Amino acid sequence: MNNKNKILNSIVYFTRKLPPYRKFNEVFNLINTVFLKLGVEPIVDAKMKDGTKMIVNISTYTERHSFYTGRYDADLLNIIKSLILPNSTF
Repeated sequence: MNNKNKILNSIVYFTRKLPPYRKFNEVFNLINTVFLKLGVEPIVDAKMKDGTKMIVNISTYTERHSFYTGRYDADLLNIIKSLILPNSTF
């Protein structure tokens, strides 16, 4: 992980603590645009609020939103988690 990715992860630490609010997406897009132009790696590991880990591409809206908020379709993830063993890969 390069220094730019480390800085981005530090920012994400704080964005995940924000309450859900649609206007934050504009801020996430701005942050994301700047970091992608600076050469940050677009494929990153993201730890979700429910403890799952995902590999996401922050150049796409859906995955970028999950990266900055730590949330992704909780109902679907709960079903998947109930079907696989702990520490499994899906």
